Amino acid sequence: AGGHAGMRNPTYLIAHDGSNNNGDDKKVQIYVVDERDDGPGTLRALTLDKSTGKLSPLGSPLGIQPAMEAAACCHVMVTPDGEYVMAANYLCGSIVVVGRNKTDGSLIEDDVNYCSLPPRQHDDVDITYPGPNAARQEGSHAHMVVYSGGTKSATILVPDLGSDVIWSMPY
Repeated sequence: AGGHAGMRNPTYLIAHDGSNNNGDDKKVQIYVVDERDDGPGTLRALTLDKSTGKLSPLGSPLGIQPAMEAAACCHVMVTPDGEYVMAANYLCGSIVVVGRNKTDGSLIEDDVNYCSLPPRQHDDVDITYPGPNAARQEGSHAHMVVYSGGTKSATILVPDLGSDVIWSMPY
C-alpha cells in the first residue's frame, strides 16, 4: 500500500478503470479534488497500481478556478465516454470541465472550461439572493456534478445549495 502527499485537503475522488489505460490493466486512474477555501483548489490525476496499491502522480495538478478565487471543490466525476473530468466548485458556484487524455488518463491542461451557475440556458429562472438561509445562500454553491444518460440527449445535473435548484445542462 502507499499514499500520495502534496495535497492539503483532498475531499473527493473517483476511480476510473476505463479500457484506455495504455494497454495496462494493472492500473486505475484516480481523480482527486483538493478543496481550498482560501484560494483555488486543484484537480489531480493519479494512477493506482492494482497489484501494489501504490499511488503515483499522472501529470501536474490543475488549478480548477481562476487564481486567487476560492473554489472549495467538493465533487469530481469522469464522463462515461472518458472524454472529460468534471468538478463542482462550491464557494464560487461553478463547475469545471477538463479534457482527459484517453491514452494515459492525464488531464489536458489547455482543455479547461468553466460554467458558472446559473447556466446561461436557464436565464429565465428567477433566482434572488440571499435565499431563505442567508448564512449559506448568498450565491450559487455547486455541490455535485452528475452525468445523466437515458434521456433523448445526455444531461449534466448540478445541485445548487445556494439557490435550492438542480440545474440541468446538455452534455
